[in-house]
Amino acid sequence: MTEIPLAWKLSIQGAEDVKSKLVDLQNQFQRGEINAQDYSKGLREINREARIYTREGDIQKNIFLATHPALN
Repeated sequence: MTEIPLAWKLSIQGAEDVKSKLVDLQNQFQRGEINAQDYSKGLREINREARIYTREGDIQKNIFLATHPALN
């Protein structure tokens, strides 16, 4: 039996966008351009986006594992 190394890389596109939005929001709050209520609202929106990308990655991973049961 021959062993073949297997590797894959899963990347979630959009995570960089979420990170940049978070940095922008923090900078606006620190400069006093937005109040605490707006900051909290922005955090909730960013967290919602992050959960979407995380779920998308989980779905892709599950599909991959389902189509390659020997890897489980």
